[in-house]
Amino acid sequence: MTTMTPAIQTFSLTKTYGGSRGIRNVNLTVERGEIFGFLGPNGAGKSTTLRTLLGFLRPTSGRADVLGLDVATHSVEIHRHLGNLPSEFNLEDRMTGLDLLRFYTDLRGSGTASLNRAYELAERLDA
Repeated sequence: MTTMTPAIQTFSLTKTYGGSRGIRNVNLTVERGEIFGFLGPNGAGKSTTLRTLLGFLRPTSGRADVLGLDVATHSVEIHRHLGNLPSEFNLEDRMTGLDLLRFYTDLRGSGTASLNRAYELAERLDA
């Protein structure tokens, strides 16, 4: 019998900020196809956990895998398969729509072909 790699798995995941802890020893498994959410008061570590899972923050200790890939070493590959829409989204005032397309294709490591396709679609939509 074969088992599928979980969508998300953490092993004693810890992230500290200076002397204080953002998250401590988080052990979590989310199976593929499962719907999962984070609930908790401000400061509980929800955003820190998600930012660590997305590879935006490096864990202080422990490990996190997304789609079987270590977030500390494979964040570009992980981002090819994921999307993220943060609740607070601040843009540089000087960025155009095309600048944003360039930024996000670079972030995802999508390459020139994807960027050209995005430009083509933006032109069609008169964006």
